[in-house]
Amino acid sequence: MSRGKSTGRISGIALSLAMIGLGSGPALAQDVTTPADGSPVALVGEAILYFADAAGMDAVGPDVFNPFMIDGEALLGHAGLFFISTDFTGEEVNEGEIAIFPQFQTPFASFEAGAVTPRLIPFALKQNGVCHAGYVAGNPEPQAVYQVAMDGLACHAITVEALMAGGYAAAAKGAADAKAAIEAAGISGDLVPATPALPPVELSATAVSNFDPAFPTGLDLEVIVWAAYNAAYAQASQDGDVFARDEAAAEALRTAMLTEIRREGFEGVTIVAADSATEAKACGETGKTIVRVGFNAAGDGIVIAAVSDRRLAAQEYDPATSSEMTVTKVRDCATSGLGWAGPGYY
Repeated sequence: MSRGKSTGRISGIALSLAMIGLGSGPALAQDVTTPADGSPVALVGEAILYFADAAGMDAVGPDVFNPFMIDGEALLGHAGLFFISTDFTGEEVNEGEIAIFPQFQTPFASFEAGAVTPRLIPFALKQNGVCHAGYVAGNPEPQAVYQVAMDGLACHAITVEALMAGGYAAAAKGAADAKAAIEAAGISGDLVPATPALPPVELSATAVSNFDPAFPTGLDLEVIVWAAYNAAYAQASQDGDVFARDEAAAEALRTAMLTEIRREGFEGVTIVAADSATEAKACGETGKTIVRVGFNAAGDGIVIAAVSDRRLAAQEYDPATSSEMTVTKVRDCATSGLGWAGPGYY
């Protein structure tokens, strides 16, 4: 769900966008209106504004995933929905599902927040086969709810954000040519940067076949940690019981761990560095399985944690404190609302 700076082009979306005044928020050639009371967009907006008012602007920061602590279950209940999308690349939502980017920032964090380019929270949902989309915007705090017509466009929050990016760029450049303005703003290439395909691996005899990285089971997390440690142990046993002597070796080891994880059938797992055991065992982002790996200063101690947004499993070894491995069987981790803004959620 994290967006950050984008190098994305608004592909497949009309770029003939122009800024026109509409309260405190920008509007586009795509119809932008104030939603009717009680409409799906209005209900979602009401919930967002409620949590935004309760949290206040002090909660907003550049690296905070869900600054207003929007409660997912409360949002679903208020709007009469059933699911929150965990697809953040733009695949159209299903019936009864909402996609929302709870970060309060300008589109793709690419613009200076101001009166005509306010921060926003975009969302899109589907009810009774109809796409309803909009955003909450305001400067400096969230103030109003807007509805965006989505005729012929993919029903997803990222579509709303892409449309808004066109209008913001045109306003920032002071030009009606939104395509040129978008390029001037540095938003080019694919809307979602492509991730290079990983090379195929030979599966082990025990490889799982039904793993879903968006919904890992507790057993999945434990086996992933086990596979990662096997790769780490193999490396240490060949190098004087040292896992990683420098950052280059640490990166090579993380790559070897990912290969071993994939050999066990766990495709779609992300592996990242961690500076401490506390950071490694923080909850992850909704819709992902993340493995965090950290080392002690000598490189002969290691912590490996496999996390989802709600559970974790871990293994830790540090000869400076104990000769035994500390194993954390799968357990719940601290969460809040739509997602958890702990270290390493990007």
